[in-house]
Amino acid sequence: MLALAGEETILIGGRNGEVAYSTDGGGSFTRISEVIGSGMGDVQVVADADYQENGIIYAATNLADEGIWRWVIGVSTQWEQIDEPITELGAGQCISGLVMGREGTLYALRLEPATSASGGMIRSVNPSAPDPEDVEFDLVNRALPEDTAFDPTPLFPTLPYLKLSGDYESNELWTIDTENQIIYRFQDTLCKLGPVLIMPMAGDIIPVDSSGYITDLTLQWEELGGTTKYEAAIYLNSEATSTLWSGTTANTAIITTSGNNQAKLLSGTRYYCQVRSLEPIKSPWSVLQSFTAALGIIPWSPLVTPAGVSPSPGAANVSIRPAFTWESADGATGYEFVLAKDSEFTDVLVALTGADALPTTAWGCDRDLDYSTTYFWKVRAISADSYSEWGTNVLTTQADPSALLPPQSPPSTVLELPPTIPASRILVAIGIVVILAAALLVFIVRTKKSS
Repeated sequence: MLALAGEETILIGGRNGEVAYSTDGGGSFTRISEVIGSGMGDVQVVADADYQENGIIYAATNLADEGIWRWVIGVSTQWEQIDEPITELGAGQCISGLVMGREGTLYALRLEPATSASGGMIRSVNPSAPDPEDVEFDLVNRALPEDTAFDPTPLFPTLPYLKLSGDYESNELWTIDTENQIIYRFQDTLCKLGPVLIMPMAGDIIPVDSSGYITDLTLQWEELGGTTKYEAAIYLNSEATSTLWSGTTANTAIITTSGNNQAKLLSGTRYYCQVRSLEPIKSPWSVLQSFTAALGIIPWSPLVTPAGVSPSPGAANVSIRPAFTWESADGATGYEFVLAKDSEFTDVLVALTGADALPTTAWGCDRDLDYSTTYFWKVRAISADSYSEWGTNVLTTQADPSALLPPQSPPSTVLELPPTIPASRILVAIGIVVILAAALLVFIVRTKKSS
């Protein structure tokens, strides 16, 4: 078998479990030293949809229960089997066709007669999963008559006859039932995309109860046409490899925190969730989405208990340089603090958030506030993955002390009297006046006589 992988790479499947490849457009070929399975049988080989990035190729032979294998060109030293759970059943699986959809779905045609458990066709939407044990296959024999046989030997002893077409919505697989001379088409509408999660939305903070666990979490998604059962899962890591919870439903929503299958989601922890079609066949998983269990009891507030809270709720006559303190929250690595002049926190005076968040449950105001003014302050606990609800308080500063002093009386007017003259001096002065008067009188009389 010959297959192309990009403009320059050619893959060749031999007749004895061998695979060779060319990376220069056929100018030269390199044979993979390791053979598939027992080293016998005709080989089907195909490149992964992301071959240019991951270098993965898949190969299988037409011998019973030899399996489907993969190899990373330039990296692998031995073939990895990706369908071991199928071959372990000993049902005689023989691969007669191997094709890859553009989105990465691997299809393998089986030449043994179709039954409810074997033959027909299998497909995997995750054949490149890092761990081969995580690769999952669906048997897509639904509606096939049990005597159907996709065995090319009678007509095409050396050529594959599984062909693929399709568009951005679906893949169409074409093959021939050589036993009954019927052409079959399989339309795969669940291979391109998984469901779209509606809630929780990316980054949502989910409330917890007094015990520190989420008690009300529903996962919801858009309907995926053709799906009869969905599987939803919650993980502890962004690689979706550490599963905390999973559940199935025929609906487009599932409650994760009730019934016998409850997710234990702890305060302050980030989680990841996704959903996929499970039946009639699997779809890819939805885009992985994160949410976080809230930090502390919701609504967490610095006012839960008045003790240790300063200024106290609704405090008046507060210093114009107050010291703010509040209650701590379990799991907090810091606290965000905002001080404003309005209850909507649009006229903000202080915003200690993000990188400026406080490491402790106290902050001393570093500026003078206005006298006789109402202020609003709020605080919330934060951690690397979560944050609490805001707790809000209000205070009013003291009046201006200078405005509280009693009015001063105007200064009194003091009349200054001249110094008192001693009585003896007064008598002397009077005597002098009398002598002068007598002298003046004598002078007048003499003047008249002489005239």
